[in-house]
Amino acid sequence: MPAIVAGGGRDPRPALATHANAVLGDPRILRLLAVEGRSPALAERQAGFAPRAVDLWFGLTTREGEVVDPVLRLRAYAFAGAIAEVGLASIRGELELTPEEIIDELVDLFHRIAGTAADD
Repeated sequence: MPAIVAGGGRDPRPALATHANAVLGDPRILRLLAVEGRSPALAERQAGFAPRAVDLWFGLTTREGEVVDPVLRLRAYAFAGAIAEVGLASIRGELELTPEEIIDELVDLFHRIAGTAADD
């Protein structure tokens, strides 16, 4: 959570770097989150990840009572799912990118999905 707050909902790099370094540094963590988390015993808890991430993002970027564009909400859910798939592809050896390159691409994707300009 501190990494998400550090980015203020507008800069995804702190949160993405924290997540990517944790899961790519130890493939067992990603397997637990993305594969084992789909088992019946953990599925309910895992299913709550995307809604919590989306709610946290909009909680940081919208004013109280402000209605979030449904298309932007759809994009936020798509991004949350994409992060898991990218991690799985990486540990399977399907991506020939360093963790830093993956983070850079996810940051770029975040800004494209959110319709915001990345600060370079």
